[in-house]
This record gives sequence, C-alpha cells and structure tokens, in this order.
Amino acid sequence: MAEERLIDADKDKKYRIRKNADGEDELYIEDGDEQFEEVSFVIDGERESGAEALTEFDESFFEPEKIAEEETDERVAELLNSARADCAEQKFATAFEYLEQAESLNPENGEIYAVKLVAYTRNFTDYSQIEAAVECLDGLKEYTSEEHRAELFKLAEDGLNENIEKLSCEAQLLDKQNEEQKAVRAKMFVSDKKRATVVAAVVFAALLALGVCAIYFALNMYSVKTNVYTILTITFSALSAVALVISCVVLRNLLTACRRVRLNKSNSATELGRRLLSVQAKLKQFTAVYKALKG
Repeated sequence: MAEERLIDADKDKKYRIRKNADGEDELYIEDGDEQFEEVSFVIDGERESGAEALTEFDESFFEPEKIAEEETDERVAELLNSARADCAEQKFATAFEYLEQAESLNPENGEIYAVKLVAYTRNFTDYSQIEAAVECLDGLKEYTSEEHRAELFKLAEDGLNENIEKLSCEAQLLDKQNEEQKAVRAKMFVSDKKRATVVAAVVFAALLALGVCAIYFALNMYSVKTNVYTILTITFSALSAVALVISCVVLRNLLTACRRVRLNKSNSATELGRRLLSVQAKLKQFTAVYKALKG
C-alpha cells in the first residue's frame, strides 16, 4: 500500500480511521463537516443536554441508602428498648433474643454490649454467668461510651468488689494449702525416684555385664575343645533374659516415679489444685469486668 504523508496544510482537516479492503486500519481525511448530535437526557419529563446533566448532582440518588440506614438504626433502638424492658422484668432469656437480633443488624452499637452485661449479671445481682459476661467485654470497651460505662460501674462496683475480695481470700487460702500438700508429696515422690534410680542403675549394670559375658562366650564357643563355653553361653544368655525382664519392670517403676514428681508440680493433677485454678479463673474474670467498666 502506498505510503501516505501528512502535510501542514492538512492539519486543520478532520481525520478518521477506517478499515481498508485488506482489513488494516488507515487514516483518511473526511470531506465536509460532520454534524454531531448533542447527547441529551430526559430528567423528570424535561430534556436536558449532556453538559447540563453532568453539572447537576442529583442527591436523591443516595436517598435509598440513607433511608435503609435510618430504618436499621430505628430497628436496633426498638430491640434495645425491648431488651431493657425485659431485663427490668427479669425476663433475661427473651432479652438475649432481642440483643442477638440487634447485634446482627449493627455490631458496632455499644449499647448492645452494655445491656448484654446487665443481662448476664441479672442486673448485677447474680454472677453465675460471669464467664459468658467476659465475652462481651471487647465490644463494651471498643464501642460503649465512657459515660455509659461509668454509669454501669456505679451499679456494679459494690458487687464486683465484694466478689473480688472474697475470691482473693479464697485463692490465697487454697494456694497455701496446695503448696503445703505439694511439699509433703514431694518428699515422698523424690525419695521414691531416688530409690528407683538406684535400683534401675544396678539392674541395667547387671544386664550389661551378663550380656557382655554371653556375647563373649558365644564368640569363643569353638575356641576350646570342651563344652565349657557352650554351657557358659547358655547360662549367661538365660541370666541376661531374666535381667532384661527385670529391667523392664524397674524402668517402668522409674518412669512412674519421675512422672509423679512432675505431676506434683502441676495444680491440675489434684482436686485441691483444680479448685484453686477454678477460683483463680473466676477472680480473673471479675477483675476483667471491673477494669472494663472502670476504664
């Protein structure tokens, strides 16, 4: 295809790109003035040009979203009011249903977690569900206002302080008793471990000696013309087998003694220790609620 050149005289002309017969793009000069129809939009029954339509901003476009958000907030407020009313009437089961619905609609509403804490604690009179109450503390600290938390703290302060003081005394008493019993058991368990260690050392040494003798006589069994080494090989082999069985029993006793020493250091291994852990866990939960409300 012949090469086309553009000259300065053509710079004021209109150029277009079209497909030629070979399917290639080519640049050509359009003859005559092409009339362009202005794009227009019909808005509320009136025709407006594209430029006018673009310069005008229709705020009503976002109204459905605003309306939906307002309706959600109103629904959450209704659910919270219903939950508060049920808490006041000691209907905590239905209060939780309202709160779950409200949280599903707006999990960032701090009032939800405040009312949840009230419901879990039965208006701060019953702390049997303190473990569940702790689960809402993150939302309470993040979304509930300091003013509202301060109001709740005034209602809960006496009960929380009473339980914290009571649990602290109980934990100290249980810890003292637990350490005393640990010390008594430790003397016995350590003594058993030392004895088992000595017995195991003796048995293992005997097993090693008998095994070495059995191997030695077995390797030199045919170095002599008599059957002495054969008899000794059988004898020491039998003794090694007996020593091996005894070693297994001794090893088991040693492992048991070591395990008892290790378990004695763990609070979860005894009933008293588990009770101590339970009291300490509750104390930690009450302290967490106290700090979350006080700030």
